[in-house]
Amino acid sequence: MRAPLGYTKIPIDLRQTPEDLERVPNLDYVFLCYKTDKTIAIVERDLLIFKRLAELERSFVFKTSPEFKALTEEQRFLSTTYNLEFLTELSRTMREALLGPLGDYYIENRRDILGDLGCMIYSQYLLPVLQRIDIYVEMRNQKEYFGELVDQLDEHVIQIKTQFVEVFNVIHRIMTRESFVDNIIQYSKFSIYYAGLLEETGDFRSSV
Repeated sequence: MRAPLGYTKIPIDLRQTPEDLERVPNLDYVFLCYKTDKTIAIVERDLLIFKRLAELERSFVFKTSPEFKALTEEQRFLSTTYNLEFLTELSRTMREALLGPLGDYYIENRRDILGDLGCMIYSQYLLPVLQRIDIYVEMRNQKEYFGELVDQLDEHVIQIKTQFVEVFNVIHRIMTRESFVDNIIQYSKFSIYYAGLLEETGDFRSSV
């Protein structure tokens, strides 16, 4: 007596038929079956993450587009030519997808995709901005920038670093689940930037 296709039989006869009468014709048996959809937890998280990613990519403004001129001076200077709120929402969606037992199950089945996604976010949305911030800080220390622009850039830098910490945290959690790191140089640079951001936001214990 097999369970229906796609179901798993629980070998307990609710009619409590004796074993010597099993499979005897004209006898009724009552068994329980169950079915689990193992892919629903994965597909649901995939959908939410890629939806947030699509929103972020659509918000990216290229230098050749007319919208680029409408950006503020600090956005153009620091290369934050995309919606920072969408980046934060993407990181929060990824973080929520990794929570709990289902989160562990999800990351085990989507480790490669999440790893590639984390590297893409870092190289395309985080690293260029951080490099521009490094240039700005160096030039600011040499008194090459002054006036109202400096105040605007300083405020924007603080906002960026506060939001980037959350994104770095999620990517770091994904990267540390990898048994082998393909690009150790990129991972090392990522870790240095992450530790620096944690120090600047006052989380000295986590930065060690």
